Amino acid sequence: MKSTPGKIALIYLFAGVCWIVASDIALASLSGEHVTSSPVITGEMIKGLAYVLVTSLLLYFLIRYYFRRLHRSRAAFHDLFEDNPSPMLAFDPDTLKVLAVNNASLYLYGYNKKEFLAMTIDQIKPKEDIPRFLEVVRSGVASFDKTKIQRHLTKDKKLIYVNVLVQDGLLNNGKVRWVLIRDMTEVKENERLLKEALERYDLTMKATKDLIWDWSSNKGLTEIRGQLNELFGYDQSSVDQNWFNSKIHPDDKERIFLGIQAANASLNSIWSDQFRFQCADGSYKYVNVRGYFLYNEDKKPCRSIGTVQVIQKQKEYEQKIERQNKLLKEIAHKVSHDLRGPVASMKGILSLMAESKNIPSGMDQEFQCLIRCADELDDVIHDVMDKANKVYQV
Repeated sequence: MKSTPGKIALIYLFAGVCWIVASDIALASLSGEHVTSSPVITGEMIKGLAYVLVTSLLLYFLIRYYFRRLHRSRAAFHDLFEDNPSPMLAFDPDTLKVLAVNNASLYLYGYNKKEFLAMTIDQIKPKEDIPRFLEVVRSGVASFDKTKIQRHLTKDKKLIYVNVLVQDGLLNNGKVRWVLIRDMTEVKENERLLKEALERYDLTMKATKDLIWDWSSNKGLTEIRGQLNELFGYDQSSVDQNWFNSKIHPDDKERIFLGIQAANASLNSIWSDQFRFQCADGSYKYVNVRGYFLYNEDKKPCRSIGTVQVIQKQKEYEQKIERQNKLLKEIAHKVSHDLRGPVASMKGILSLMAESKNIPSGMDQEFQCLIRCADELDDVIHDVMDKANKVYQV
């Protein structure tokens, strides 16, 4: 490589000298003169030899300059190829033999360079994928779909997912296909985990029948997920930026908004409250809403995610308990005022009659029975009052 510019220049110089000398000798012979005896021919020969010598030197330096540039380009390409963080390799499209491989490919697939260069490209493909791969290679397609995920095998037979960009090119004056590889295994695994998480999320939503809402300060209400139609009778298409707020019962709105403002003012992450939410048919259901707030550097809420849980049955049960408690209070009031007074009066009269011995003749036994009944009735009243007081305390 280093002697090539000199060889080319010498060949040019030799050919030029031969041509100048031969042409001048032929010209002198045709004119009947000797070369050395003709000043004109001698001058032309010297001028031609000088021209060939100068152009030979110029050709030498130009070729050496371009060869050095070519060498630097090859060195730069070699460094770019070998040290590229993305796996790269080259293979012969006819024999499938691997012709070049960089360090990133060695790391990704687990082979050393000697092992890799002794392989064919189809050896890094699973057996079931090879027929399709060979079909694509032999079809002459020089570029595969870089958005499509392919499967490759490492040295230890571990399955990895990659996408590739293939381009025809040259290597050592031979036709090759350059392959740029991007490892998508982690992306594929994250997609799998995300899919599983979404499936768990959907199953949880179906099991709990809760709604999930997502709000951001720059986009407003961005999403309502869950069994919206089953719970409230709405279609997903009816949800817009003001949909949620517009369905809060008018009597509950001020309380709810003040509660949210108080939570934001205190930078509380968790907020929850209960209110009435309007259904598609105009009726209302009690819901329990729980939200989680994120705050920006200015201490303003920038994101909120939360749940909406229908608690209509619980609320109806609470209202039923409240009605029963109200009835119990009324009964206790009647017992303590309307019934306790007469019983106390009756006991007082019986006590006075006993003290004055103003008992009808022959009625002693009945009188004592009446006193016991009055005492028992008074005990029952006290017992009812004690139980009622315990209920109030609870």
